[in-house]
Amino acid sequence: MRIPGAALPAALLLLTIWPAAANPPKGVEGETSVNNTAVTGLSSQEDDRQIFADIGLSLKLPPNCLVVRQVQEEFPVWQIESPAGQSPWSMRVQVAVAPDPAVDLAAQAKAAVDGLSLDGATVKVIKERDLKVEGGDGRVVWASAERGGQSTMAGWLLVRTGPGVFISVGAITSPAAFADVEPRLDAVFASAQVQDPRQLQVQRNARVQRGDTLRGGFTAERLKSLVRPGSELFRIWRPGPDATQTEVGWMEMAVRAAPRSEASFNRGGAQDALAREEGLLVLLTARMNSADGVDRIETQARYWVAWDLGAEAWVVKSSQQGSGPEVRFEQIGLRSRPAPGRPGPMLIVSSQSGGEATLPLELEIPPVAYLPQALAMVLGSLLPQDASAAGEAIFYALDPGTTRLCQRPVGWRPGTDGTWTLVSRSTPESQPLIERFGPQGGRVDRVEPDGTRTTPSSLQEIRKRWQALGLEP
Repeated sequence: MRIPGAALPAALLLLTIWPAAANPPKGVEGETSVNNTAVTGLSSQEDDRQIFADIGLSLKLPPNCLVVRQVQEEFPVWQIESPAGQSPWSMRVQVAVAPDPAVDLAAQAKAAVDGLSLDGATVKVIKERDLKVEGGDGRVVWASAERGGQSTMAGWLLVRTGPGVFISVGAITSPAAFADVEPRLDAVFASAQVQDPRQLQVQRNARVQRGDTLRGGFTAERLKSLVRPGSELFRIWRPGPDATQTEVGWMEMAVRAAPRSEASFNRGGAQDALAREEGLLVLLTARMNSADGVDRIETQARYWVAWDLGAEAWVVKSSQQGSGPEVRFEQIGLRSRPAPGRPGPMLIVSSQSGGEATLPLELEIPPVAYLPQALAMVLGSLLPQDASAAGEAIFYALDPGTTRLCQRPVGWRPGTDGTWTLVSRSTPESQPLIERFGPQGGRVDRVEPDGTRTTPSSLQEIRKRWQALGLEP
């Protein structure tokens, strides 16, 4: 259950990527009489499609794939790994440029296959066919390569987008897994949609503008409407076979009106005018346990933002304890109001893990659609539940997994049961996270890419479930 310190923020929050970025505890198996509830209200195709906007491609990938964006020689490349529990495969998405602009799909497919023999491997084409995809013509080829008793199966989807320019979706697997993997990846190839990247950029800019319009509705009055007495408890669990549920942990969340000084765990001493400024404070306390109850991650976080969104501050503290050495992580974030002689608004983020501190990062805040961390925690409760707000939008927000300001695509739409569903990605390459909210803005359910659920609970229920297994929550 060892979780690298730098990844702890992604494992501690109900926020945007909990617990997908790290290896969460396996949990405790238990019986349940509650059936797993399906998530309703998902109608947009983008909810289950991976969009590679830089090259104008989208694919429908199997759930829980790992997608990593890289840049090589100024061109984006995406590496995709199969989800756990499936026969293993890897995929690579990129643009391929032929030396001759007259090269057609068949010739480019042959060049891809010939590339397998460069190291002396014996190569054989197994299957090849044309494939009509939305927005263009494609070609699929599968081949085997054998060298020194080692065999590999490789496949490509190639789509011509211009003279000598192709979108290349390459895949690799083992001969033993090929019978299982081929139909899965052929389905991915068949799902391809190609669009002019310039049109996608226009669409993306429109969604950023929509995000900025939605942010304009996050007024002081709207923020104050979220303040509630007391706190909410949430149970974290995973559905299993035969309606079983696996206990993973719990979280407590509170939303208050408070001065900026409350964003710190050290609140003693004199306070200046900045420390006394009032705003919205989101408090999170969470614990995640391993199956045997020995290893655990405990987290406390405080997120504050001024009523006019002009300043923010937060602090996150996590510790991992149990069978190995204790690992501690702390992160502090600060955005002050612009001052004379200073550049535009800057976000300063400082992290410390295992006693080693990183140099503070200074991140320039985008002029539009910026989403403060505190509001990222409560976005689904902030968004209006009316037709004018439904649809797709993009915000800019800090990605805790990489400590970068990234575009955060979201979809917001009504369900058929009176709830509203928020589908969000912490980065454009991330798997979608799904949250449902009731008519009063309360969180009803949250579903992570790996199936982990977060649902409202009570202290009595959480204690009962864990104590029945001989463990303390």
